[in-house]
Amino acid sequence: MEGILFYAIAWCGWIIETFFMDKSVERTWRAFFILVLIISSCSYITVASLQISASCIFLVVGVLWQLSSKGWWSAFYLILCAGSLGMLYAVFHIIEIYDPVWIVIERTWLLSALLVYIICLIARQTGTRILVLCFGGVLGELLLGIFLYPIGFHQEIGSPGFLDVIACAFASICCIHCVKKCFIYVPLFKQKQVKEG
Repeated sequence: MEGILFYAIAWCGWIIETFFMDKSVERTWRAFFILVLIISSCSYITVASLQISASCIFLVVGVLWQLSSKGWWSAFYLILCAGSLGMLYAVFHIIEIYDPVWIVIERTWLLSALLVYIICLIARQTGTRILVLCFGGVLGELLLGIFLYPIGFHQEIGSPGFLDVIACAFASICCIHCVKKCFIYVPLFKQKQVKEG
Protein backbone atom coordinates (compact mmCIF):
# COMPACT_ATOMS: atom_id res chain seq x y z
CA MET A 1 0.00 0.00 0.00
CA GLU A 2 1.50 3.27 -1.11
CA GLY A 3 1.71 5.92 1.56
CA ILE A 4 2.12 3.61 4.54
CA LEU A 5 5.79 4.50 4.97
CA PHE A 6 4.91 8.19 4.95
CA TYR A 7 2.25 7.73 7.61
CA ALA A 8 4.52 5.61 9.82
CA ILE A 9 7.52 7.95 9.58
CA ALA A 10 5.43 11.11 9.95
CA TRP A 11 3.62 9.70 12.96
CA CYS A 12 6.90 8.66 14.60
CA GLY A 13 8.28 12.12 13.86
CA TRP A 14 5.26 13.75 15.47
CA ILE A 15 5.59 11.56 18.58
CA ILE A 16 9.31 12.34 18.91
CA GLU A 17 8.71 16.05 18.31
CA THR A 18 5.82 16.27 20.78
CA PHE A 19 6.97 14.08 23.63
CA PHE A 20 10.77 13.97 23.52
CA MET A 21 11.88 17.44 22.43
CA ASP A 22 12.24 20.40 24.77
CA LYS A 23 9.19 22.61 24.97
CA SER A 24 9.48 25.63 22.70
CA VAL A 25 7.52 27.56 20.12
CA GLU A 26 9.60 25.99 17.35
CA ARG A 27 8.71 22.50 18.58
CA THR A 28 5.01 23.39 18.55
CA TRP A 29 5.22 24.68 14.96
CA ARG A 30 7.08 21.57 13.79
CA ALA A 31 4.53 19.26 15.43
CA PHE A 32 1.71 21.32 13.88
CA PHE A 33 3.42 21.13 10.47
CA ILE A 34 3.72 17.34 10.68
CA LEU A 35 0.07 16.94 11.68
CA VAL A 36 -1.19 19.18 8.89
CA LEU A 37 1.02 17.29 6.45
CA ILE A 38 -0.55 14.00 7.55
CA ILE A 39 -4.08 15.41 7.39
CA SER A 40 -3.62 17.04 3.98
CA SER A 41 -2.04 14.01 2.33
CA CYS A 42 -5.41 12.72 1.10
CA SER A 43 -6.68 16.03 -0.31
CA TYR A 44 -6.09 17.07 -3.92
CA ILE A 45 -6.55 20.38 -5.71
CA THR A 46 -7.00 20.55 -9.48
CA VAL A 47 -4.91 23.23 -11.20
CA ALA A 48 -4.84 23.37 -15.03
CA SER A 49 -5.93 19.71 -15.35
CA LEU A 50 -3.20 18.59 -12.92
CA GLN A 51 -4.15 17.10 -9.58
CA ILE A 52 -1.87 18.52 -6.91
CA SER A 53 -1.82 17.14 -3.38
CA ALA A 54 -2.53 19.62 -0.62
CA SER A 55 0.48 18.23 1.24
CA CYS A 56 2.74 19.30 -1.67
CA ILE A 57 1.36 22.81 -1.50
CA PHE A 58 1.85 22.79 2.26
CA LEU A 59 5.46 21.57 1.83
CA VAL A 60 6.20 24.40 -0.61
CA VAL A 61 4.64 26.97 1.75
CA GLY A 62 6.74 25.63 4.65
CA VAL A 63 9.95 25.71 2.59
CA LEU A 64 9.28 29.24 1.34
CA TRP A 65 8.57 30.33 4.91
CA GLN A 66 11.93 28.94 6.00
CA LEU A 67 13.65 30.49 2.96
CA SER A 68 12.35 33.93 3.92
CA SER A 69 14.57 33.88 7.03
CA LYS A 70 17.73 33.13 5.04
CA GLY A 71 19.99 35.56 3.22
CA TRP A 72 19.74 36.16 -0.53
CA TRP A 73 22.76 34.09 -1.49
CA SER A 74 21.92 31.12 0.69
CA ALA A 75 18.31 31.18 -0.54
CA PHE A 76 19.54 31.33 -4.15
CA TYR A 77 21.92 28.41 -3.53
CA LEU A 78 19.16 26.40 -1.88
CA ILE A 79 16.79 27.02 -4.80
CA LEU A 80 19.54 26.07 -7.26
CA CYS A 81 20.21 22.84 -5.36
CA ALA A 82 16.50 22.08 -5.17
CA GLY A 83 16.16 22.63 -8.91
CA SER A 84 18.99 20.20 -9.57
CA LEU A 85 17.44 17.65 -7.23
CA GLY A 86 14.06 18.13 -8.89
CA MET A 87 15.56 17.42 -12.30
CA LEU A 88 17.22 14.29 -10.92
CA TYR A 89 13.88 13.15 -9.48
CA ALA A 90 12.07 13.72 -12.79
CA VAL A 91 14.79 12.05 -14.88
CA PHE A 92 14.77 9.01 -12.58
CA HIS A 93 11.03 8.57 -13.14
CA ILE A 94 11.27 9.14 -16.90
CA ILE A 95 14.02 6.52 -17.19
CA GLU A 96 11.94 4.21 -15.02
CA ILE A 97 9.01 4.58 -17.42
CA TYR A 98 11.21 4.11 -20.49
CA ASP A 99 13.24 1.16 -19.19
CA PRO A 100 11.88 -0.36 -15.94
CA VAL A 101 14.16 -3.42 -16.10
CA TRP A 102 17.21 -1.69 -14.55
CA ILE A 103 15.39 -1.08 -11.26
CA VAL A 104 16.22 -4.18 -9.25
CA ILE A 105 15.57 -2.65 -5.83
CA GLU A 106 12.19 -1.25 -4.87
CA ARG A 107 11.77 2.21 -6.40
CA THR A 108 11.06 3.94 -3.09
CA TRP A 109 14.29 2.80 -1.45
CA LEU A 110 16.45 3.32 -4.52
CA LEU A 111 15.18 6.83 -5.19
CA SER A 112 15.39 7.76 -1.50
CA ALA A 113 18.99 6.57 -1.31
CA LEU A 114 19.90 8.47 -4.48
CA LEU A 115 18.27 11.68 -3.20
CA VAL A 116 19.99 11.43 0.19
CA TYR A 117 23.36 10.80 -1.45
CA ILE A 118 23.05 13.85 -3.68
CA ILE A 119 21.72 16.02 -0.84
CA CYS A 120 24.63 15.04 1.40
CA LEU A 121 27.01 16.12 -1.36
CA ILE A 122 25.45 19.56 -1.90
CA ALA A 123 24.35 20.60 1.60
CA ARG A 124 26.11 20.42 4.97
CA GLN A 125 23.56 21.34 7.60
CA THR A 126 20.66 19.04 8.42
CA GLY A 127 18.06 21.80 8.18
CA THR A 128 19.31 22.81 4.74
CA ARG A 129 19.28 19.18 3.63
CA ILE A 130 15.65 18.83 4.65
CA LEU A 131 14.67 22.05 2.87
CA VAL A 132 16.44 20.96 -0.31
CA LEU A 133 14.78 17.54 -0.10
CA CYS A 134 11.26 18.92 0.29
CA PHE A 135 11.55 21.69 -2.30
CA GLY A 136 13.49 19.56 -4.79
CA GLY A 137 11.06 16.67 -4.45
CA VAL A 138 8.04 18.87 -5.09
CA LEU A 139 9.79 20.55 -8.05
CA GLY A 140 10.66 17.14 -9.49
CA GLU A 141 7.10 15.91 -9.08
CA LEU A 142 5.82 19.08 -10.75
CA LEU A 143 8.30 18.76 -13.65
CA LEU A 144 7.31 15.13 -14.08
CA GLY A 145 3.60 15.94 -14.10
CA ILE A 146 4.07 18.78 -16.60
CA PHE A 147 6.21 16.59 -18.85
CA LEU A 148 3.97 13.51 -18.75
CA TYR A 149 0.58 15.22 -19.05
CA PRO A 150 0.82 16.07 -22.80
CA ILE A 151 1.87 12.49 -23.56
CA GLY A 152 -1.27 11.12 -21.95
CA PHE A 153 -0.07 10.10 -18.50
CA HIS A 154 -2.31 11.59 -15.84
CA GLN A 155 -0.16 11.61 -12.75
CA GLU A 156 -1.12 13.05 -9.41
CA ILE A 157 1.47 15.52 -8.16
CA GLY A 158 2.20 14.55 -4.57
CA SER A 159 0.87 11.00 -4.72
CA PRO A 160 1.31 8.66 -1.73
CA GLY A 161 4.32 7.11 -3.51
CA PHE A 162 5.98 10.53 -3.64
CA LEU A 163 5.30 11.04 0.07
CA ASP A 164 6.87 7.64 0.78
CA VAL A 165 10.05 8.64 -1.04
CA ILE A 166 10.27 11.99 0.76
CA ALA A 167 9.56 10.39 4.15
CA CYS A 168 12.21 7.68 3.66
CA ALA A 169 14.77 10.25 2.56
CA PHE A 170 13.84 12.48 5.51
CA ALA A 171 14.27 9.57 7.94
CA SER A 172 17.65 8.76 6.36
CA ILE A 173 18.82 12.37 6.74
CA CYS A 174 17.76 12.32 10.40
CA CYS A 175 19.61 9.02 10.96
CA ILE A 176 22.76 10.48 9.38
CA HIS A 177 22.42 13.49 11.70
CA CYS A 178 22.12 11.22 14.76
CA VAL A 179 25.16 9.16 13.72
CA LYS A 180 27.19 12.35 13.27
CA LYS A 181 26.14 13.50 16.75
CA CYS A 182 27.20 10.14 18.21
CA PHE A 183 30.62 10.43 16.57
CA ILE A 184 31.04 13.85 18.18
CA TYR A 185 30.43 12.39 21.65
CA VAL A 186 32.60 9.25 21.28
CA PRO A 187 35.96 11.08 21.71
CA LEU A 188 34.59 12.92 24.74
CA PHE A 189 33.48 9.62 26.25
CA LYS A 190 36.91 8.07 25.58
CA GLN A 191 38.68 11.05 27.19
CA LYS A 192 36.46 10.67 30.24
CA GLN A 193 37.34 6.96 30.50
CA VAL A 194 41.07 7.70 30.22
CA LYS A 195 40.88 10.29 33.01
CA GLU A 196 38.97 7.89 35.28
CA GLY A 197 41.27 4.94 34.47
